[in-house]
Amino acid sequence: MARKTLQEYLDTIYPYTVEPDPEGGFVVIFPDLPGCATVAETPEEIHSMAEEARRLWIESVYERGMDVPEPLGAEQYSGRFVVRMPRSLHRRLAEDARRNGVSLNTYTVALIERALGATAKDERLERIERRLERIERRLVNPSTQFDLDVRVKESPYRVDWETTPEASPAPVGAPENGRGRRDRLTLIKGGVAA
Repeated sequence: MARKTLQEYLDTIYPYTVEPDPEGGFVVIFPDLPGCATVAETPEEIHSMAEEARRLWIESVYERGMDVPEPLGAEQYSGRFVVRMPRSLHRRLAEDARRNGVSLNTYTVALIERALGATAKDERLERIERRLERIERRLVNPSTQFDLDVRVKESPYRVDWETTPEASPAPVGAPENGRGRRDRLTLIKGGVAA
């Protein structure tokens, strides 16, 4: 296959992403063109700055004789592919699909979608579990006092946790921590104890 002309590459549409820059303006990135990015000061400049960055990047790469990648979205997905599997698995899928009153294809697609969704949920649960383990490690030390930021939606909460010294009176109703001391937990929202 012959190499495309420079104009053919320039006429190709490449998607780009726009992210607000913490220091002001907007960062524009072309995921399909490695290293092709620019910054626009205002929303009105985004498209023109993006087009200029794309054009300069393509011209530079093309003039050096390097390959200009095609946009990933240009790949055509037919929605069909062949999967080889043991006959026993094929039979099981077909029987399960029949019991559920759907085609084998519909049933298989639903299983794949469910598995992909479960993977994302598992990753979120693992992050939560790691956070809880860190909190638990800090709670095990009886002489620890710390602040914990908890974010619920966009509202910040702060939790003050303190284990009272043995000689100090514990707050009424505070649970015994098993070491003759009581733990005090205070939830603070907006600087006021909740």
